[in-house]
Order: sequence, then structure tokens, then C-alpha cells
Amino acid sequence: MLNNIILIGYLAHISDVKESRSGRKYINLLMKVPQDFLTNGERKSDLVNCIAYEPNCDFILKHFKKGDMLGVNGSLNCWITEDNSSAYKVVIKSVSFCGKAPAQPKKNGSDSVKKEAEDYLLSTDGVPF
Repeated sequence: MLNNIILIGYLAHISDVKESRSGRKYINLLMKVPQDFLTNGERKSDLVNCIAYEPNCDFILKHFKKGDMLGVNGSLNCWITEDNSSAYKVVIKSVSFCGKAPAQPKKNGSDSVKKEAEDYLLSTDGVPF
């Protein structure tokens, strides 16, 4: 079987560094990935949860900040939560530079990527990431 995911998008959120039970460092991150079609003349984006273990964890923390464009290659991981719903996350195997985020005007003095990421994170209560 083949479980391979390739994403190119913008870094919307990075968690603090954590340590797994086995002692490996990791970070959770949220990527904003533009869809390849228009809806009502507007390009929407998907927010994708990802996890990066070291050495990718260290590489991301050193070279990327929120809003930067990156490419990731990984696999899709799924598990059942306590409320019997499914949760998905991309486990990152490799990371690539893809360029800088385009300059976007701020809306009402707030960062739209940050707002969208915060709204998404608040809507995923009960999901273990």
C-alpha cells in the first residue's frame, strides 16, 4: 500500500516543542493550503494539521516562521478520538523551501491567516493535537 502526501502551502501556526514518550522532540503545525479551484471567484484554503519529529522539527523551527511558504512530504495518520470521531494529521517526512508568503493587506488591522488558524484551532476541541 502507498500512503504519501505532498502539500505546498503557508505555515499558519507552530506549537511549542514537545517530547514524545520515547524522548523524540516534535512540533505540531498547521498549514494553510490553497485549493486549486475557485469558489464564487475566490480561492479558498484548507487548514491541515501536521506533526514534525526531529530532525524536521529542528529544521522548521530554524528556517521557517508563520506565513512562510513550505512544501512537505509525509503520510496521513488517522486515529479514533475519545468521542469516537476520526482525527487526521500529516506526519512530515521531509520539508522543502518554496518561497516567501505573498504580501497581503491586513484586514481590519488583523492577520487573516492567524485569525483563520485560531478559529480552526478553537473548533477542534477534544482532538488530541
